[in-house]
Amino acid sequence: MREEEDADAAETALRECEEEIGLKRSQVEVRCVLPTLKVYKKTLLLTPVVGTVSPGLFSSFQFTKNPAEVADIFHVPLSTFLLRETVTPLPPLISHTVDPNEGFDTHHFNVDHEGRPFDVMGITAHLCICTAVIGLQQSPDYSYRLPSAYCIVTREFREHIQAFLGQPAKV
Repeated sequence: MREEEDADAAETALRECEEEIGLKRSQVEVRCVLPTLKVYKKTLLLTPVVGTVSPGLFSSFQFTKNPAEVADIFHVPLSTFLLRETVTPLPPLISHTVDPNEGFDTHHFNVDHEGRPFDVMGITAHLCICTAVIGLQQSPDYSYRLPSAYCIVTREFREHIQAFLGQPAKV
């Protein structure tokens, strides 16, 4: 959550990262700040910040979770969120149509990290899909529609993602 001393969304994300998982601000390179989304009955503003750490640091870093804020820490390749099937025993995509009139699906990805299953879903899954589409410049191998019923995205963001997905832009 943004605090008074945070200059912008990137600074908020870096501070939260340090507080929640122990990764120092100086160890993260901010790659981009995505447009702010309105989520949760359109009452919560969420500004995704995408950052990277060097592969050497990532492979050796000992994450330290703050139990008051973080339930668990795991990682999977970003490409996981573009694949219908992975090496996990369960299919990674479970699609639920929340509102047939709105025509959007929520996605659940059943992923495995060090032999433990994790379910990535809701807005987290949506952000992982969008980050993978933009970062890897690939479309998912399943049908994906940007959500509109629970999440409002800017015209620029919608058009950018839809261009990658080969879908007509509509707001």
